Amino acid sequence: MFRFLVGAELARLTIGLPESVSIYPGFLASLGYLIIAGILVRAALFGGALLPAAAENKGLPNLAEMATIAIAPILGILGGLLPLFMYAQHVRLVLFPQ
Repeated sequence: MFRFLVGAELARLTIGLPESVSIYPGFLASLGYLIIAGILVRAALFGGALLPAAAENKGLPNLAEMATIAIAPILGILGGLLPLFMYAQHVRLVLFPQ
C-alpha cells in the first residue's frame, strides 16, 4: 500500500541515489512489520473482548455494548497503522539520514 501511494514521489526523490541502494526494507524487516501488525491487532481484539466482560461484571451492560462497537475496531485500525508508519520511517531514514 505504501509503495503504491508514494511510488511516484519516491522515484523523484531517488534520482541521485546509486541503483545499488534500496530504500525499502528487506524481506525480514517487512516480515517483522507484518508480525508486529498481527500481534497488535490480536491484542486489540483480545482487549476489546475483555473490556465488555469487565463492564458487565460491574453491572454496566450499556457500556459493554458501546465498548464493543466503538473501541475495539478503532484499536484494530491503530494496530495496523503503526507498522505502516514504521515502514515509512525506514524509507525516510534511508532517504534523509541524520
